[in-house]
Amino acid sequence: MSVPKIHQHTCEINGHKTEFLACVYAENISYWVTQYGKPGTVIHARRDCGIEELDATAPSFEVQTLMGKRDDMIAMLVARQLIQWIHVTCKAKADLVLSCAMKPVNEDNMKAVITAILEHCKALLTPPTQPAIPAEPQHVGSSFPTQPTQQAEVADDEVL
Repeated sequence: MSVPKIHQHTCEINGHKTEFLACVYAENISYWVTQYGKPGTVIHARRDCGIEELDATAPSFEVQTLMGKRDDMIAMLVARQLIQWIHVTCKAKADLVLSCAMKPVNEDNMKAVITAILEHCKALLTPPTQPAIPAEPQHVGSSFPTQPTQQAEVADDEVL
């Protein structure tokens, strides 16, 4: 059993403080997105393996509400977008459990809110790019003084 990788992030979406938590396990990714500080609608999303797919480039996914509002459009759309991104872009085979508790938005703001949620969720899973560690620094033509280092002389009878 492996230890999960946990990532947290807080930002403001649509004028409300929004908290993100991602727990990445070997076969499962769990996301919590909340503006209330508590869990909301819980959705399970996974690749649909019941039907032999003719085209592997266009997989189908099953999204099911486990707990909460069954008509939570934001949670359903975010879950569908995330599971597709996880499988197609990241090439991961993990299932997704999403808990989403967002304050109500009107239809005009819904796309912007969903886009913001997706950007932050993807940022939690995307590994940061590591800058290449340069080899030992070279001081060509530098003005560093080159003084010989002095070593302390140790007598034979001294114990270190």
